[in-house]
Amino acid sequence: ALNKTIHVINNGVDLSESVNRSSEQLSELLINKNGYLWVGAIGSLRPVKGYDLLIKAIPNIVTEFPYARFMIVGDGPSRSYLETLATKIDVANYVTFLGRQKKDSSIISKFDIVVVPSRSEGISNVILEAMRAAKPVVATNVGGNSEVILAHKTGILVPPESPEAIAKAVCELLGDANKRKLMGICARKHVQQRFNLQRTVQEYQKVYLKLLQNRI
Repeated sequence: ALNKTIHVINNGVDLSESVNRSSEQLSELLINKNGYLWVGAIGSLRPVKGYDLLIKAIPNIVTEFPYARFMIVGDGPSRSYLETLATKIDVANYVTFLGRQKKDSSIISKFDIVVVPSRSEGISNVILEAMRAAKPVVATNVGGNSEVILAHKTGILVPPESPEAIAKAVCELLGDANKRKLMGICARKHVQQRFNLQRTVQEYQKVYLKLLQNRI
């Protein structure tokens, strides 16, 4: 039977990983709070990642929250297009393109909200990293995102291809600091229970042991 030969093992994150001091200093330089609330996105700048949708959501967000700022961390073939788009719709002053960074987790810790606007996704490591850092996530309801995010408990799932839905969800969180904090706490706990690296390693060990024992 298929259910006896297919084993699903979730990605895991190292909950013991600490951010070194140099990375902390880097993120402090990159993100100067100054009363702003920072919305971050991290990943390869390709069409499938949907960063154009986030940029198109910015006008609606800053109309309601002019102190919101956006940071896109990563590089890729779509970077020039995305920078041009930000200028075209007059939000270039609100968004920073940081490029690829060696230590994304230290930057995530400075964000208030993490957005994953993908058009397609597996199990997103960015979501897991954000949840480990106790940050609420706004993500499109595609691929494995709904397997990781507990809707309205650890984050908000929105329909794909909808800048309006992204804007609405981000505004909901920007306007409620307590909700952001509670979602972040729940997110951290959820990762500890279901997506920690130690559990992932143990699951692999069980599968390999069964293989060696010819029990699969």
